[in-house]
Amino acid sequence: MVTRLAAEAELLAFDHVPDDSGVQVPAGGVELGETPAEAASRECREETGRTGFGAPLYLGSAVWINAEHQKREMRHFFRLAAPAGLPETWDHCADEHLFRFRWVPLSNPKLDWNFDAFLPTGVIQ
Repeated sequence: MVTRLAAEAELLAFDHVPDDSGVQVPAGGVELGETPAEAASRECREETGRTGFGAPLYLGSAVWINAEHQKREMRHFFRLAAPAGLPETWDHCADEHLFRFRWVPLSNPKLDWNFDAFLPTGVIQ
């Protein structure tokens, strides 16, 4: 989860275009030889097309059951501070997927896929 402090605390979210797979945050799998924190940083860079994010801060882990694909996943949640100068919206293409990024209020991000399981609380700096 990438956060920034503007007029209020905000969370970086995206939609896949043109499909409607819900509002999500940068995420992905852990590759062989990397830690979950390293995976969080890599996935954030790959999916956003941007660099300069803060070090991952561990928020927690939870088992997520994907009923559609009949599998269980262990999810690890991290907060990364946004670098200065990120735009309000942008598009990035990665692995043949178009990600349409935008900032949403951290207080009510309306995320899908249970990505709100460990939303950061308190003061975001």
